[in-house]
Amino acid sequence: MKTRIGDISIQIRGVSYKPSDISDENDPQSIAILRANNISNHGEIETSDLVWITQNRVKPEQILRTGDILLCASSGSKGLVGKAAQVTGDYGMSFGAFCKVIRPMIANKKYLGFYFQSPQYRHLISEASAGININNIRAEDLDGLVIEIPSESEQDERCSVLDKVEKAILLRRQQIQKLNDLVKSQFIEMFGEEEKFEKVPLCNSVREMFIGPFGSSLKNDCFVSRDKGYCMIYEQKHAIRKSMNVETRYIDENKYRELSRFTIQGGDIIVSCRGTIGETFIVPNDAPLGIMHPSIMKIRIKESAYNRIFYNSLLQKVLKCHENEANGSGVKMAITATTLGKEEFILPPMALQKQFAHFVEQTDKSKVLFTQKLFFQLYMAICVKAFEKNVQMLYNCRREVAR
Repeated sequence: MKTRIGDISIQIRGVSYKPSDISDENDPQSIAILRANNISNHGEIETSDLVWITQNRVKPEQILRTGDILLCASSGSKGLVGKAAQVTGDYGMSFGAFCKVIRPMIANKKYLGFYFQSPQYRHLISEASAGININNIRAEDLDGLVIEIPSESEQDERCSVLDKVEKAILLRRQQIQKLNDLVKSQFIEMFGEEEKFEKVPLCNSVREMFIGPFGSSLKNDCFVSRDKGYCMIYEQKHAIRKSMNVETRYIDENKYRELSRFTIQGGDIIVSCRGTIGETFIVPNDAPLGIMHPSIMKIRIKESAYNRIFYNSLLQKVLKCHENEANGSGVKMAITATTLGKEEFILPPMALQKQFAHFVEQTDKSKVLFTQKLFFQLYMAICVKAFEKNVQMLYNCRREVAR
Protein backbone atom coordinates (compact mmCIF):
# COMPACT_ATOMS: atom_id res chain seq x y z
CA MET A 1 0.00 0.00 0.00
CA LYS A 2 1.33 3.42 -0.95
CA THR A 3 0.75 6.35 1.35
CA ARG A 4 2.01 9.88 1.99
CA ILE A 5 4.49 10.49 4.81
CA GLY A 6 2.13 13.17 6.11
CA ASP A 7 -0.65 10.61 6.56
CA ILE A 8 1.40 8.35 8.84
CA SER A 9 3.44 10.86 10.85
CA ILE A 10 3.49 14.37 12.28
CA GLN A 11 6.22 16.98 11.86
CA ILE A 12 7.66 18.93 14.78
CA ARG A 13 9.81 22.01 14.32
CA GLY A 14 13.08 22.48 16.20
CA VAL A 15 13.78 24.92 19.00
CA SER A 16 14.89 28.45 18.12
CA TYR A 17 17.12 29.81 20.85
CA LYS A 18 19.23 32.91 21.44
CA PRO A 19 22.75 33.17 22.91
CA SER A 20 21.13 34.34 26.15
CA ASP A 21 19.34 30.96 26.35
CA ILE A 22 22.64 29.02 26.48
CA SER A 23 22.98 27.30 29.84
CA ASP A 24 25.45 25.15 31.74
CA GLU A 25 25.44 21.38 31.39
CA ASN A 26 25.38 20.99 35.17
CA ASP A 27 22.35 23.23 35.63
CA PRO A 28 19.37 21.00 36.53
CA GLN A 29 17.09 23.41 34.65
CA SER A 30 18.99 22.96 31.36
CA ILE A 31 18.38 20.57 28.48
CA ALA A 32 20.69 19.30 25.73
CA ILE A 33 19.99 20.26 22.13
CA LEU A 34 20.84 17.99 19.21
CA ARG A 35 21.83 19.82 16.02
CA ALA A 36 22.41 18.78 12.42
CA ASN A 37 26.06 17.94 13.13
CA ASN A 38 24.82 15.35 15.64
CA ILE A 39 23.28 13.37 12.75
CA SER A 40 26.01 11.27 11.22
CA ASN A 41 26.19 10.82 7.46
CA HIS A 42 25.52 7.11 7.95
CA GLY A 43 22.28 7.54 9.86
CA GLU A 44 23.13 7.53 13.55
CA ILE A 45 22.82 10.08 16.35
CA GLU A 46 26.08 11.23 17.92
CA THR A 47 25.78 12.87 21.32
CA SER A 48 29.11 14.74 21.39
CA ASP A 49 29.41 18.51 20.95
CA LEU A 50 26.03 19.32 22.50
CA VAL A 51 24.53 22.73 23.25
CA TRP A 52 22.64 23.19 26.53
CA ILE A 53 19.83 25.72 26.89
CA THR A 54 17.31 26.67 29.56
CA GLN A 55 14.53 24.11 29.63
CA ASN A 56 11.71 26.66 29.59
CA ARG A 57 12.54 27.35 25.92
CA VAL A 58 11.45 23.83 24.97
CA LYS A 59 7.85 22.74 24.44
CA PRO A 60 6.81 19.27 25.69
CA GLU A 61 6.34 17.96 22.13
CA GLN A 62 9.93 19.02 21.32
CA ILE A 63 11.37 16.44 23.72
CA LEU A 64 12.70 13.54 21.66
CA ARG A 65 10.96 10.17 22.03
CA THR A 66 12.02 6.67 21.09
CA GLY A 67 11.06 6.11 17.46
CA ASP A 68 11.28 9.77 16.43
CA ILE A 69 13.19 10.48 13.24
CA LEU A 70 15.55 13.45 13.51
CA LEU A 71 16.54 15.06 10.24
CA CYS A 72 18.54 18.01 8.97
CA ALA A 73 16.02 20.40 7.41
CA SER A 74 18.35 23.12 6.11
CA SER A 75 21.82 23.23 4.60
CA GLY A 76 22.29 26.52 6.48
CA SER A 77 23.31 24.24 9.36
CA LYS A 78 26.43 23.24 7.36
CA GLY A 79 24.99 19.76 7.33
CA LEU A 80 23.70 17.62 4.51
CA VAL A 81 20.09 18.60 4.00
CA GLY A 82 17.77 15.64 4.50
CA LYS A 83 20.16 13.39 6.42
CA ALA A 84 18.23 11.51 9.07
CA ALA A 85 18.59 9.20 12.07
CA GLN A 86 16.09 7.42 14.28
CA VAL A 87 16.01 8.00 18.02
CA THR A 88 16.56 4.58 19.62
CA GLY A 89 16.56 5.50 23.30
CA ASP A 90 15.23 7.93 25.88
CA TYR A 91 17.78 10.72 25.46
CA GLY A 92 15.82 13.38 27.34
CA MET A 93 17.02 15.92 24.75
CA SER A 94 15.50 18.35 22.30
CA PHE A 95 16.66 19.57 18.87
CA GLY A 96 17.60 22.82 17.19
CA ALA A 97 15.98 25.01 14.54
CA PHE A 98 17.94 23.57 11.60
CA CYS A 99 16.38 20.19 12.39
CA LYS A 100 12.89 18.81 12.50
CA VAL A 101 11.39 15.61 13.84
CA ILE A 102 9.13 13.15 12.08
CA ARG A 103 7.05 11.34 14.70
CA PRO A 104 5.69 8.09 13.17
CA MET A 105 2.09 7.06 13.76
CA ILE A 106 2.39 3.47 12.54
CA ALA A 107 2.69 0.30 14.59
CA ASN A 108 6.31 -0.40 13.64
CA LYS A 109 8.10 2.94 13.97
CA LYS A 110 11.41 1.34 13.03
CA TYR A 111 10.16 0.66 9.51
CA LEU A 112 9.71 4.35 8.84
CA GLY A 113 13.07 5.05 10.46
CA PHE A 114 14.79 2.63 8.10
CA TYR A 115 12.98 4.19 5.14
CA PHE A 116 14.50 7.58 6.01
CA GLN A 117 17.94 6.06 5.52
CA SER A 118 17.16 4.39 2.20
CA PRO A 119 18.51 5.43 -1.23
CA GLN A 120 14.94 6.07 -2.41
CA TYR A 121 14.33 8.63 0.34
CA ARG A 122 17.69 10.36 -0.23
CA HIS A 123 16.94 10.65 -3.95
CA LEU A 124 13.43 12.03 -3.41
CA ILE A 125 14.43 14.48 -0.70
CA SER A 126 17.30 15.90 -2.75
CA GLU A 127 14.80 16.67 -5.52
CA ALA A 128 12.28 18.15 -3.08
CA SER A 129 14.69 20.49 -1.24
CA ALA A 130 14.25 24.10 -2.31
CA GLY A 131 16.14 27.38 -2.06
CA ILE A 132 18.50 29.54 -4.08
CA ASN A 133 21.48 29.80 -1.74
CA ILE A 134 20.34 27.51 1.07
CA ASN A 135 18.54 24.23 0.49
CA ASN A 136 15.55 23.71 2.78
CA ILE A 137 13.04 20.92 3.22
CA ARG A 138 9.55 22.41 3.16
CA ALA A 139 6.94 20.78 5.38
CA GLU A 140 4.56 20.21 2.48
CA ASP A 141 7.25 18.52 0.37
CA LEU A 142 8.19 16.19 3.18
CA ASP A 143 4.56 15.33 3.92
CA GLY A 144 4.01 14.67 0.22
CA LEU A 145 6.67 11.99 -0.13
CA VAL A 146 5.03 8.68 -1.05
CA ILE A 147 6.21 5.46 0.60
CA GLU A 148 5.26 1.83 0.16
CA ILE A 149 3.89 0.48 3.45
CA PRO A 150 3.62 -3.31 3.50
CA SER A 151 1.53 -5.30 5.96
CA GLU A 152 2.50 -5.17 9.63
CA SER A 153 3.86 -8.72 9.49
CA GLU A 154 6.09 -7.85 6.54
CA GLN A 155 7.24 -4.66 8.25
CA ASP A 156 8.21 -6.75 11.27
CA GLU A 157 10.04 -9.28 9.11
CA ARG A 158 12.06 -6.65 7.27
CA CYS A 159 12.93 -4.81 10.47
CA SER A 160 13.93 -8.08 12.13
CA VAL A 161 16.57 -8.64 9.44
CA LEU A 162 17.93 -5.13 9.88
CA ASP A 163 17.93 -5.49 13.66
CA LYS A 164 20.25 -8.48 13.23
CA VAL A 165 22.51 -6.29 11.13
CA GLU A 166 22.57 -3.67 13.90
CA LYS A 167 23.52 -6.30 16.47
CA ALA A 168 26.35 -7.55 14.25
CA ILE A 169 27.65 -4.00 13.85
CA LEU A 170 27.52 -3.48 17.62
CA LEU A 171 29.56 -6.65 18.14
CA ARG A 172 32.22 -5.48 15.67
CA ARG A 173 32.34 -2.08 17.37
CA GLN A 174 32.94 -3.76 20.71
CA GLN A 175 35.76 -5.81 19.19
CA ILE A 176 37.32 -2.71 17.66
CA GLN A 177 37.03 -0.85 20.98
CA LYS A 178 38.91 -3.68 22.69
CA LEU A 179 41.70 -3.27 20.14
CA ASN A 180 41.77 0.48 20.80
CA ASP A 181 42.01 -0.20 24.53
CA LEU A 182 44.83 -2.67 23.86
CA VAL A 183 46.81 0.03 22.02
CA LYS A 184 46.38 2.41 24.97
CA SER A 185 47.55 -0.28 27.39
CA GLN A 186 50.59 -1.01 25.23
CA PHE A 187 51.47 2.69 25.16
CA ILE A 188 51.31 2.94 28.95
CA GLU A 189 53.40 -0.22 29.34
CA MET A 190 56.12 1.07 27.01
CA PHE A 191 56.12 4.80 27.81
CA GLY A 192 54.20 5.24 31.05
CA GLU A 193 57.36 5.89 33.11
CA GLU A 194 58.12 9.25 31.52
CA GLU A 195 61.15 9.94 33.71
CA LYS A 196 63.04 7.31 31.68
CA PHE A 197 62.94 9.48 28.57
CA GLU A 198 64.33 12.80 27.45
CA LYS A 199 61.79 15.64 27.24
CA VAL A 200 61.91 18.50 24.73
CA PRO A 201 59.56 21.39 23.84
CA LEU A 202 57.28 20.27 21.05
CA CYS A 203 58.19 23.29 18.90
CA ASN A 204 61.72 21.79 18.56
CA SER A 205 60.31 18.65 16.93
CA VAL A 206 57.88 20.04 14.36
CA ARG A 207 58.25 21.60 10.93
CA GLU A 208 54.89 23.37 10.99
CA MET A 209 52.21 23.78 13.63
CA PHE A 210 49.38 26.29 13.41
CA ILE A 211 45.60 26.65 13.34
CA GLY A 212 43.63 27.18 10.11
CA PRO A 213 42.85 30.54 8.49
CA PHE A 214 40.53 33.15 9.99
CA GLY A 215 36.90 32.22 9.54
CA SER A 216 36.38 35.32 7.42
CA SER A 217 38.84 33.87 4.88
CA LEU A 218 36.75 30.76 4.33
CA LYS A 219 33.06 31.58 4.45
CA ASN A 220 30.30 29.33 3.16
CA ASP A 221 30.09 31.22 -0.12
CA CYS A 222 33.71 30.21 -0.86
CA PHE A 223 32.72 26.58 -1.35
CA VAL A 224 32.04 25.14 -4.79
CA SER A 225 30.67 21.86 -6.10
CA ARG A 226 32.99 18.87 -6.37
CA ASP A 227 33.21 19.04 -10.16
CA LYS A 228 34.34 22.69 -9.94
CA GLY A 229 36.63 22.13 -6.97
CA TYR A 230 40.41 22.42 -7.17
CA CYS A 231 41.01 20.97 -3.71
CA MET A 232 39.11 19.75 -0.66
CA ILE A 233 38.72 21.21 2.82
CA TYR A 234 40.06 19.24 5.80
CA GLU A 235 37.73 19.84 8.73
CA GLN A 236 37.42 18.76 12.34
CA LYS A 237 34.99 16.01 11.36
CA HIS A 238 37.94 14.25 9.69
CA ALA A 239 39.73 14.32 13.04
CA ILE A 240 36.66 13.36 15.07
CA ARG A 241 35.77 10.41 12.83
CA LYS A 242 39.41 9.58 12.06
CA SER A 243 38.49 8.96 8.46
CA MET A 244 38.54 10.48 4.99
CA ASN A 245 35.12 8.95 4.38
CA VAL A 246 33.06 11.98 5.42
CA GLU A 247 31.05 14.63 3.62
CA THR A 248 33.58 16.87 1.85
CA ARG A 249 33.58 20.52 0.75
CA TYR A 250 35.69 22.10 -1.98
CA ILE A 251 37.18 25.42 -3.13
CA ASP A 252 38.37 26.61 -6.54
CA GLU A 253 41.98 27.22 -7.61
CA ASN A 254 41.94 30.96 -6.94
CA LYS A 255 40.86 30.43 -3.34
CA TYR A 256 43.47 27.73 -2.92
CA ARG A 257 46.25 30.05 -4.15
CA GLU A 258 45.08 32.66 -1.65
CA LEU A 259 45.22 30.16 1.25
CA SER A 260 48.04 27.87 0.04
CA ARG A 261 49.96 28.42 3.30
CA PHE A 262 47.32 26.24 4.95
CA THR A 263 47.88 23.26 2.62
CA ILE A 264 47.50 19.79 4.13
CA GLN A 265 49.68 16.97 2.87
CA GLY A 266 49.86 13.24 3.56
CA GLY A 267 51.41 12.48 6.94
CA ASP A 268 50.22 15.71 8.58
CA ILE A 269 48.37 15.31 11.87
CA ILE A 270 45.22 17.38 12.24
CA VAL A 271 43.66 18.26 15.59
CA SER A 272 40.06 19.40 16.22
CA CYS A 273 40.05 22.77 17.99
CA ARG A 274 36.38 23.74 18.23
CA GLY A 275 33.39 22.08 19.87
CA THR A 276 34.77 18.56 20.18
CA ILE A 277 38.34 19.51 21.07
CA GLY A 278 41.46 17.37 21.00
CA GLU A 279 40.59 14.64 18.49
CA THR A 280 43.48 13.77 16.15
CA PHE A 281 43.90 12.12 12.76
CA ILE A 282 46.92 11.20 10.64
CA VAL A 283 46.18 12.28 7.08
CA PRO A 284 46.89 9.28 4.77
CA ASN A 285 49.94 9.54 2.51
CA ASP A 286 47.76 9.26 -0.60
CA ALA A 287 45.16 11.80 0.58
CA PRO A 288 43.99 14.41 -1.95
CA LEU A 289 45.20 18.00 -2.02
CA GLY A 290 43.44 20.19 0.50
CA ILE A 291 43.60 23.11 2.90
CA MET A 292 42.71 23.49 6.55
CA HIS A 293 39.40 24.67 7.91
CA PRO A 294 39.65 27.26 10.73
CA SER A 295 38.42 24.60 13.18
CA ILE A 296 41.60 22.48 13.04
CA MET A 297 45.31 22.67 13.78
CA LYS A 298 47.89 20.91 11.64
CA ILE A 299 51.13 19.47 12.98
CA ARG A 300 53.87 18.44 10.57
CA ILE A 301 56.49 16.65 12.63
CA LYS A 302 60.21 16.21 11.97
CA GLU A 303 60.68 12.60 10.91
CA SER A 304 64.09 12.60 12.61
CA ALA A 305 62.39 13.22 15.96
CA TYR A 306 59.15 11.26 15.87
CA ASN A 307 57.45 8.36 14.18
CA ARG A 308 54.07 9.86 13.31
CA ILE A 309 52.07 6.85 14.55
CA PHE A 310 53.81 6.99 17.91
CA TYR A 311 53.51 10.76 18.04
CA ASN A 312 49.78 10.63 17.31
CA SER A 313 49.23 8.36 20.32
CA LEU A 314 51.45 10.57 22.47
CA LEU A 315 49.52 13.68 21.41
CA GLN A 316 46.19 12.01 22.19
CA LYS A 317 47.44 11.14 25.68
CA VAL A 318 48.63 14.69 26.36
CA LEU A 319 45.40 16.25 25.09
CA LYS A 320 43.34 13.79 27.13
CA CYS A 321 45.20 14.88 30.26
CA HIS A 322 44.45 18.52 29.45
CA GLU A 323 40.79 17.68 28.93
CA ASN A 324 40.59 15.96 32.32
CA GLU A 325 42.26 18.94 34.01
CA ALA A 326 39.91 21.40 32.28
CA ASN A 327 36.83 19.42 33.30
CA GLY A 328 38.03 19.31 36.87
CA SER A 329 38.67 23.05 37.05
CA GLY A 330 35.50 24.16 35.29
CA VAL A 331 37.62 25.92 32.63
CA LYS A 332 36.85 24.88 29.07
CA MET A 333 39.73 23.16 27.32
CA ALA A 334 41.37 25.19 24.55
CA ILE A 335 44.25 24.43 22.20
CA THR A 336 46.64 26.93 20.68
CA ALA A 337 49.77 26.20 18.69
CA THR A 338 51.80 28.58 20.87
CA THR A 339 50.98 26.97 24.22
CA LEU A 340 51.21 23.43 22.83
CA GLY A 341 54.56 24.20 21.24
CA LYS A 342 56.04 25.25 24.59
CA GLU A 343 54.97 22.02 26.26
CA GLU A 344 57.64 19.38 26.84
CA PHE A 345 56.98 15.98 25.25
CA ILE A 346 58.86 12.76 25.88
CA LEU A 347 61.29 11.83 23.08
CA PRO A 348 61.94 8.06 23.27
CA PRO A 349 64.53 6.35 21.03
CA MET A 350 63.30 5.96 17.45
CA ALA A 351 63.63 2.17 17.62
CA LEU A 352 61.17 2.07 20.52
CA GLN A 353 58.78 4.41 18.71
CA LYS A 354 58.86 2.16 15.64
CA GLN A 355 58.23 -0.92 17.78
CA PHE A 356 55.06 0.69 19.12
CA ALA A 357 54.04 1.87 15.65
CA HIS A 358 54.33 -1.71 14.36
CA PHE A 359 52.00 -2.87 17.15
CA VAL A 360 49.45 -0.20 16.16
CA GLU A 361 49.66 -1.19 12.49
CA GLN A 362 48.98 -4.83 13.37
CA THR A 363 45.90 -3.92 15.42
CA ASP A 364 44.70 -1.73 12.55
CA LYS A 365 44.93 -4.76 10.25
CA SER A 366 42.77 -6.68 12.72
CA LYS A 367 40.17 -3.89 12.59
CA VAL A 368 40.06 -4.15 8.81
CA LEU A 369 39.66 -7.91 9.08
CA PHE A 370 36.76 -7.51 11.52
CA THR A 371 35.06 -5.14 9.08
CA GLN A 372 35.59 -7.49 6.12
CA LYS A 373 34.09 -10.36 8.11
CA LEU A 374 31.15 -8.14 9.00
CA PHE A 375 30.42 -7.32 5.36
CA PHE A 376 30.60 -10.99 4.34
CA GLN A 377 28.42 -12.09 7.25
CA LEU A 378 25.79 -9.46 6.53
CA TYR A 379 25.81 -10.05 2.79
CA MET A 380 25.06 -13.72 3.35
CA ALA A 381 22.36 -12.86 5.89
CA ILE A 382 20.39 -10.14 4.15
CA CYS A 383 20.88 -10.26 0.39
CA VAL A 384 17.94 -12.62 -0.09
CA LYS A 385 15.21 -10.03 0.56
CA ALA A 386 15.68 -6.50 -0.71
CA PHE A 387 14.04 -3.69 1.24
CA GLU A 388 15.92 -1.03 -0.73
CA LYS A 389 18.72 -3.60 -0.80
CA ASN A 390 18.26 -3.91 2.93
CA VAL A 391 18.56 -0.17 3.32
CA GLN A 392 21.75 -0.15 1.31
CA MET A 393 23.19 -2.84 3.54
CA LEU A 394 22.31 -0.67 6.49
CA TYR A 395 24.07 2.35 5.21
CA ASN A 396 27.12 0.37 4.19
CA CYS A 397 27.42 -1.15 7.63
CA ARG A 398 27.18 2.21 9.33
CA ARG A 399 30.06 3.44 7.20
CA GLU A 400 32.35 0.55 7.96
CA VAL A 401 31.65 0.55 11.67
CA ALA A 402 32.35 4.28 12.14
CA ARG A 403 34.02 5.38 15.34
